[in-house]
Amino acid sequence: KLGPTDYAARAFGGEVVSAVTTSRHQSSILSRMRNMISSIYDNFQQMQCIIQNCGTCFALEGSSGTIVLKLAMNVYVNAITIEHIPKISLPAKTDVYSAMKEFSVWATNNPSKTGKEIYLGTFTFDYKQTFLESFEFDLDHDMPSIRFVRIDIHSNHGEKFTCIYR
Repeated sequence: KLGPTDYAARAFGGEVVSAVTTSRHQSSILSRMRNMISSIYDNFQQMQCIIQNCGTCFALEGSSGTIVLKLAMNVYVNAITIEHIPKISLPAKTDVYSAMKEFSVWATNNPSKTGKEIYLGTFTFDYKQTFLESFEFDLDHDMPSIRFVRIDIHSNHGEKFTCIYR
């Protein structure tokens, strides 16, 4: 049995457009310059691990951030799936976890225009229950096919950074 097509997957033409932290800890000019320079090329390549099976995480500083995905083509989205390293792979005494916790999802066809986004929902990823969870969108209205998905990460499970595996 095959699952649904992953239109965000790099193998099908998906792309991570941006992944930025909203951490307020980056107050120094040196820190901001370092992040700006490193994000030009290396960061772009590392961000792509979010949509392919690299086996490593893409880490955002802090507990919140935003990821924008460009889907392989315009599609009618009905769910998003979050995957993280299984809890059993962690040391037994681990009290904090780097997985995103609360997040919201938005859809658009033009990420540069403001006010043209469609709210798809706010969700909670519970790593204690599963390492792979799909969140279905409860859409009460006719939704057009979309090309871009924005994920706003509001919190994680207590770590100083938020790790995104897939």
